[in-house]
Amino acid sequence: MRSDGPLSLVAEAALFYETVAERLEPDLKAAGLTLSAFELLSAVHAARGRSHQAELARRLGISPPTLCETLRVAVRQGWVMQQEDPSDARVRRIQLTPAGSEALARVLAALDRIEQEAAEALGPERAADLASALREASVRLRRA
Repeated sequence: MRSDGPLSLVAEAALFYETVAERLEPDLKAAGLTLSAFELLSAVHAARGRSHQAELARRLGISPPTLCETLRVAVRQGWVMQQEDPSDARVRRIQLTPAGSEALARVLAALDRIEQEAAEALGPERAADLASALREASVRLRRA
């Protein structure tokens, strides 16, 4: 990240992420979640109960042992459950429980409010352009 030249896309994206995470912290605490637990619940929700542990670790960009610890806490808190895959007993599928769905919904509602606030600050056209540009950059970087 260069500080002597034009704005750094990576630095600004990281700062935006940190700012959103900081603004989201009170809502995470109110829901009883940490940021890593929220990310886990979001990934489980997105997979619609079809993901296994290795897939979730890949989606989240974390190691399987790190996922195991986060998953252990999520199971203990009653946010997710593990079920054997009917086609392979060695594979455990992860699904949200009703409590996990409720906690996730609370934080997603807060995230929607933060996103609306950011979009209002930029204006609808600039916000849409920025979201589109970030998606395009992400897709291209993943292909590289």
